[in-house]
Amino acid sequence: HLARAIGLTRMTAGILAARGVEDEAAALAYMSKSEEGIHDPFLLPDMDKAVDTIEQAIRAGTKVAVYGDYDVDGVTATCILIDYLEGRGVDCTYYIPDRLGEGYGLNVAALKTLHEQGCGLLITVDSGITAVEEAGFAAALGMSVIITDHHECKEQLPEACAVVNPRREG
Repeated sequence: HLARAIGLTRMTAGILAARGVEDEAAALAYMSKSEEGIHDPFLLPDMDKAVDTIEQAIRAGTKVAVYGDYDVDGVTATCILIDYLEGRGVDCTYYIPDRLGEGYGLNVAALKTLHEQGCGLLITVDSGITAVEEAGFAAALGMSVIITDHHECKEQLPEACAVVNPRREG
């Protein structure tokens, strides 16, 4: 019904229906580009700290490393953040670990390499929430760290300038 009513493909209509969006008005609202209905990102704990840290790095000319995950949301988030940073004129690079050789998450060897490349700020996307030791290692190298992740938090969060995760308390 949705596919015919508002000109969607059957696949898109099926995805909307699976998400509980079943009538035309709800589907149009869901598909709109309006900011209405989008939560304020500053409701997330540490979002203000993350933004401040990034803005300070931009003003200081700090090289930024975006550390992504090898799955689709990690690669997509990496691309979006790199595009944004490059648009702001930031000297930046990215790192996505090899799934078979390095596995999931931050690793010390990669952090050493990024530090040697002159990165002063490390921003994780889709990873890092359990990387307590690795975040500490990056900090010991002198890198500022921002963790952005959506996976389950453990009891201890990594020490970082900001830990942005919708699953955090608060």
